Amino acid sequence: MKNVKTLSLSLSLCLLSLTSCSKNFGPESKKADLAPGLTKVALASSATYFSNIKYESTSKFTIRQSTEYVTDGNRLRTALSYSDFDPTGLKPIASTALQVQVTFHGGSTVKPVLIVGTPELDTEQTYTLNAGLNTINPTLIKNMYLQYVSPTPNTNDSVTVEFISGYAQVPLFKLGQTTAAEWADQLTTFSDAEYVTLTGQKNYILLTRSRYNNYTSTDPNTVLAAVDLIISRENEISGLDNSSALHREPDGKVCIIEKTSGYMDATHKGLVRLTGAAAWDKVFKAKNIVSGSTVDQWGLWHEIGHLHQLWPITPYAVLGEAAPNIYSSYTKKYYEPTYRYVSGTNWTNAKVYLAQPDAAKNLAAAENYTKLMMFEQLMLAFGEDFMKNLHKMVREEIGITYPLPNRSTTNVDERLGALAFYASKTSGKNLTNFFQKWGFNLSSSRITLISALNLPEPATDVSLINSDDALIEGAYYSLNSKLNQNTVLTVRNGATANGTVIELMDNSTLNNSKLWLVRKANATEYNFKSRLDTSKVMAVAAAGTANGTQVRIWTYDNGPAQRWTANSRGTSTFSFTPACAPSSRLDVNGGSTANGTKIQIWATSSTDKQDFVPVIQF
Repeated sequence: MKNVKTLSLSLSLCLLSLTSCSKNFGPESKKADLAPGLTKVALASSATYFSNIKYESTSKFTIRQSTEYVTDGNRLRTALSYSDFDPTGLKPIASTALQVQVTFHGGSTVKPVLIVGTPELDTEQTYTLNAGLNTINPTLIKNMYLQYVSPTPNTNDSVTVEFISGYAQVPLFKLGQTTAAEWADQLTTFSDAEYVTLTGQKNYILLTRSRYNNYTSTDPNTVLAAVDLIISRENEISGLDNSSALHREPDGKVCIIEKTSGYMDATHKGLVRLTGAAAWDKVFKAKNIVSGSTVDQWGLWHEIGHLHQLWPITPYAVLGEAAPNIYSSYTKKYYEPTYRYVSGTNWTNAKVYLAQPDAAKNLAAAENYTKLMMFEQLMLAFGEDFMKNLHKMVREEIGITYPLPNRSTTNVDERLGALAFYASKTSGKNLTNFFQKWGFNLSSSRITLISALNLPEPATDVSLINSDDALIEGAYYSLNSKLNQNTVLTVRNGATANGTVIELMDNSTLNNSKLWLVRKANATEYNFKSRLDTSKVMAVAAAGTANGTQVRIWTYDNGPAQRWTANSRGTSTFSFTPACAPSSRLDVNGGSTANGTKIQIWATSSTDKQDFVPVIQF
């Protein structure tokens, strides 16, 4: 099993811490092998909070007051919200009064709510609980949940809810708390239960007992920890870093539940709904969970991604099914660090789309994976922090620096304009042309708003960026020495005369003397044109072949002294071979990192003095 990264959910993380998409861990069971690198989860005490609920015993719970889910979604500016209720592992007994004792801790007047029935699966019955003994007569005999929320919660307030009589237990596995023996006993004792529930820090999973019987060989701890990690990754790329109240992680959980028909999807109240074996295998048999599996989790990551997409900048008709893949792709990069999306068939398809005349482009009709390319190009250009900061800026500024789109209308221009506006502001570049090339067809009023930011155009066409080409045709680069990546190839003194030497200098000031325009000389070779004067290119003096021959700038003629082959030397690192001296490489004299060090050619040595990291500049 390649490229499986350790689930580095520490005990502190695991244990403290618009509908979309059309289309027995028991006593006699043998546990499936963990995928390499997955860690077992340590057991927790009953004092552990699972997000906002503490399971004191099988019938006693302490719940911290948290944010009501609609309010939390409004804070996050997400199309969908997390849930704000927690499973109890209990159900009422038919024709029997249910007695519940409630004790308040703190001065809040907010009351907890008992929910009988699972949202979307049942027509829930809700009961407001008062201090003291509550006697309830539910007519629905389904799983019960507890909710203690407010639009303006006081996190110092909590309640203890104890079920006294009139209830029965159903299978409930708690991450790091339920032992294998206890779980086996629950599955045997409550074998007639309709559903099985597994709960982690950031998620809980509810599926029919008959469905769960297919997955009893997989340790529930591993499954819950993996889903918690997915949610953590998606929160991370969303800029939910807890740096402020606005950017804190959602208060609730993601609820993965079983539905009877249709495609897997996500909907309100934090629900991700799965149907059929193929979908549920993504939860319990994925290759990042079970060794030797070939099951990919992308679809699950995508559905959870719907809970993170920002509605003001992703009109559903155009980007509704593309934007969730931002979060899928970021999660995949955790498990497969070498994964690159803007490559292969993906890039080929994107090039076909981008090559169309602007008038012919229909972004809404484009394939969703092609549309993901647009977001991936922005991250390639400006780094993963770009996407995190974009989310943060939208939460902070939408409705202040850009008019808040009307959520109840389908005005695509408002939201695409918001995306282009905040992407430009986040990157520090006017990205109007980039988004127009992708078919945004922005109105003049939206373009005016972006223009008013007074940002420069990118030096490089961002729509050309991909992970396949060694160097991007038409892009500006600094050529950083691997000896010290704070040093770059520089035209001496910013001169433009033929014969001006190229030397190594620090990049504290990245001016035109240190930037090179890449052009294809032919199918396999490149020219490097000085940004000082693009009629001048990097050249080997007099097309020499001897060790130590100076590299300088000279008027472009595309001769062998001016053509260079880029040889991959690992991630983002290349050596360069001049056509005039195929046994030589571009070389830093003596491996020195001092300012003014001569840049020359030298016989190939495969050392750092001949390795360079081209850094694209915008």
